[in-house]
Amino acid sequence: MSIIRNPEQGGDTTLETFYQEVAERERQQQPGLIAYYPGVGQPMLLLIERINELFKDTELWGETSHSTLIVQQKNCPPGVWSVYVAADGFGNYSIEYLLPTAAQPWPGAFVRGGAETLKKAEHYLLIAMHESGCWVGNSELAALLESYAVRG
Repeated sequence: MSIIRNPEQGGDTTLETFYQEVAERERQQQPGLIAYYPGVGQPMLLLIERINELFKDTELWGETSHSTLIVQQKNCPPGVWSVYVAADGFGNYSIEYLLPTAAQPWPGAFVRGGAETLKKAEHYLLIAMHESGCWVGNSELAALLESYAVRG
C-alpha cells in the first residue's frame, strides 16, 4: 500500500504531487510559504517512495503542514499527529513523535531527533511509529523493526 494524503485535509492533491510542486518551486527559486528551507521537496519525495516500498499491507495516511509530513494511522482526524518528518534541505531529516498518553510526563510531550541520511530517517521513522503507540499490534511494522535489529 502507499501512504495516501488524508482526504479530510482537503483537495485531491497526492503527497507525491505536493512535494513535486515544492521541488519545482525550489528549482524555479519561487518564494512562498510552502517550504521553510530550500531543497526539501526531493528528500521528502525519496522518503515517501521508501515508505511505499516498506509498507505493503499497512495503510498509512499523511498530512502536510508547510513542508512537514505528518504520518498517521488510517482514519485520523486532521490535526491529530503521531509522527512528524521533515527535511531541512541539507540532507538531514527531523523526526518527532508524540509519546503515548500514559508515558507523557506532561500533556503533549514528544520526542524529537535527527537523521543524517535517508536510511537512518527510514529506521527512525519505524522506531517513532512503534514508540508512539499508534500502531500497536501491527505485524508489518514489527517485522520491519526486527529486520533492522538483525542487520543492525
